[in-house]
Amino acid sequence: MTSTPPLDRGARIGAAVKALRERRGLTQAELADAIERSASSIARLEQGHTRHPRKREVAALAAVLGVTVADLERGAPDTAPPTAVRMTYSGDLAQIEAKLERLPDPGARTLLRLFGDMTDAFIATSDLAREN
Repeated sequence: MTSTPPLDRGARIGAAVKALRERRGLTQAELADAIERSASSIARLEQGHTRHPRKREVAALAAVLGVTVADLERGAPDTAPPTAVRMTYSGDLAQIEAKLERLPDPGARTLLRLFGDMTDAFIATSDLAREN
């Protein structure tokens, strides 16, 4: 009997991204636009062709998909109820805010406000999708 080898980091992340993206009703192009990448880069990741995804890209994907980087790296399915998702966002935003507060660039605060607005919109959209 042969066993299948464990998925490498890139394949685990790709599988999680695909499951989460589909669950949220996003196309590859929409997800790519949200993180300023190409749809083909999302397709390659989801198909397991990206063995070593960049940390920044994984962090951006996690933020848009409403999970942690660790969730993506585990390949964990999205099982968090809406309240837990909100708590994850709040925690992530607090961490990002703390880091941005230490930056000398005043543009960092603008970035934080934009990220917060995007997160609020995503949560509202996710809640509406769950209700329908």
